[in-house]
Amino acid sequence: MLGASRSATPVEGVQVHTVADLPDIIGEADHIVVTLPGTAQTEGLLGDELLARVKPGVTVVNVGRGTVIDEPALIAALQDGRVGFAALDVTAVEPLPADSPLWDLPHVLISPHTAALDVREEERICDQFCDNLRAFLAGRPLANVVDPAAGY
Repeated sequence: MLGASRSATPVEGVQVHTVADLPDIIGEADHIVVTLPGTAQTEGLLGDELLARVKPGVTVVNVGRGTVIDEPALIAALQDGRVGFAALDVTAVEPLPADSPLWDLPHVLISPHTAALDVREEERICDQFCDNLRAFLAGRPLANVVDPAAGY
């Protein structure tokens, strides 16, 4: 399994590379799963340059942010077979405009930005808030702190 991150921090069972390595490794992937946040650094990351290097028929799944994928480039790659299937839980504009070509492409699944939903989601959010409140009151570090400079 291949992965890419800004830090290339090791992950058990994953051969982790830096984002700069993507042009060199993307052609090895049978499936590309995008989980990235929408930031200035990730906007349009999966675009013409990377899609030109994918294995023909690759599957693209996006459960991160829609702006990470250059949608016109993805549409072209779907039309010429470089991408064989796309599952998009997120799009650059939500809801996806009715006139988007993505609606009419036969190998595209559009879901309503619900990939992360779970019947216990509200309970987990409440638990995490309470855990962070206890940590704050005790002077301990908080979990999942947003870094405004990073954009997430």
